[in-house]
Parts: sequence; structure tokens; C-alpha cells
Amino acid sequence: MVRPLLSRVSALLPTRARQWIWRMTDADYRLQLEKMSRALSCRRRAMRIIWAASQGRVMGGPFRGLVYLQDWKGSPFTQKLLGTYELEIAGVVDGLRHRSYRRVIDIGAGEGYYACGLTYLLPQIRMKAYEADADSRGALQRIALLNDVKDRIELAGMCDLSLLAADLREQRSDLVICDIEGGEADLLDPAAIPELKQVDLLVETHEGLRPGVTTLLSERFRDTHQVHHLHQRVRVPDDLPGAVTLPEDLALCAMDELRGDGLDWLWLTSTSR
Repeated sequence: MVRPLLSRVSALLPTRARQWIWRMTDADYRLQLEKMSRALSCRRRAMRIIWAASQGRVMGGPFRGLVYLQDWKGSPFTQKLLGTYELEIAGVVDGLRHRSYRRVIDIGAGEGYYACGLTYLLPQIRMKAYEADADSRGALQRIALLNDVKDRIELAGMCDLSLLAADLREQRSDLVICDIEGGEADLLDPAAIPELKQVDLLVETHEGLRPGVTTLLSERFRDTHQVHHLHQRVRVPDDLPGAVTLPEDLALCAMDELRGDGLDWLWLTSTSR
């Protein structure tokens, strides 16, 4: 009785007041906040060591050598400099070098880890990067400029069905990367965009936001693609690149993406390619 009443009352309050109520009444919420606070403190300590070792370049993974931003705070930063970010799909990303892609679309590009990283890794491609957030688009442009790939990246705002359909129809893209916080269920629909049957797709699925989305997409593409489900895993000390030395507790903290449950990937390779 008390919790439903608190929920109704807190809905009428400003965000800061609601957060205070949640901290006082929700043990899971408090634990999550405490975990995030400890992780941020740990990352700040690790960051000084990582930046000194990296000199602003990604130290491991498929994008090793990519120049990054020291002052970008909008995403998991230490993991990207280390090259351990989304390590679960690093093998897939590295393997793209052996595919004859010419045009790639990145939907939900953020500050450009994949958009700039893939354009850096694959000198033959042209990239279309969709990102709704203006600050992230600005950071993407800066990273592209630092790595001399700006001329091969076309940057746009939010993607929708009509824009994606036009891109695939007119530009003959080979690969679509998608990370849009559950919107993949609405956008990646071969019934609405038949051209999706002809391209490879690397998709982060967000079960926590759209329960059943992984199964939904697997079923949509099972007749036209080979479906590979890639599961997230906990980082271990051996994942740390050899170019940096950190105490084990700092290393594990610096690599922890605080992803929670329900975030996996689908690697969908078209059988018509």
C-alpha cells in the first residue's frame, strides 16, 4: 500500500525530488547508484593511467591506433581507449576486414566509435552515420577529423524507415550497424524495407527496453540470413591490453561497462551475398 502511494506522489514531484525518494525507499535503486558512484570514482583514478599510456589512441581491439577525444564524457570512455568496449563483438568487427564492403550505415552512431573506427579500419568504405544527439554528432566530427576520415563519413540526424529504405535502395549499402535503445524492433523490418534482406546487420538488442526483441529479429531474418547470437560476458584481467598496467581492481572497474541484463547482439549475415 505504501509503495503505490509513494509512486503516485513522486510522479507529481520534480526529478531531483523523485530521485531522493527512490534513494530513500528503493534498496535496488540505492545499490545501483552506489555501484555507479564507485565505478565512476574508480574510472577517474584509472583514467589518468590509461590516458598517459595511450596518449589518446585506442590501445587494443580492432580499432587499435584510432585517435580519440580526451574530453568526451558521453559514453564508456575508459573502455573505448582500452579497446575493450563491447569486446564480445570484437571478433566480428575485426573480421569485417575480410569482407568486400563498400558502403556502411551506422544507426545510433553516438560519438563515432564504430562510424570512425570502421572508416579507419576499412579504407575502401564510405560511411553513413545517423545520430540524433547534436553533441554526439559534434564529437563524431572531431574524431573523424583527427583520424583523417571525415571526407568518407556522411553525418545525419535521426533515422527512420523512409530514410533507411532510401539509403539501401539508392546507395546499395552492404552492412548496417544498429544501436538505438530498443528502436531496432521498429526499424529493422524486412517486410517494410525489403532491401534489408540483401545486407549484413550487426545489431545490439535491448531486451530490457523491448522484451522479446532478440527473438523477434531472429525470426524476421532467419529465412534470409545466418543468425548469430552474441552474449555479453564479464571482463577478466586478461582482457586488458598489454600496453597498459593497472592494479587488478582498477583494471576490472575500468573495463566494466555497467551494462546490466538484456543487452546482447545479433550478427546477421545475408545468404544472398
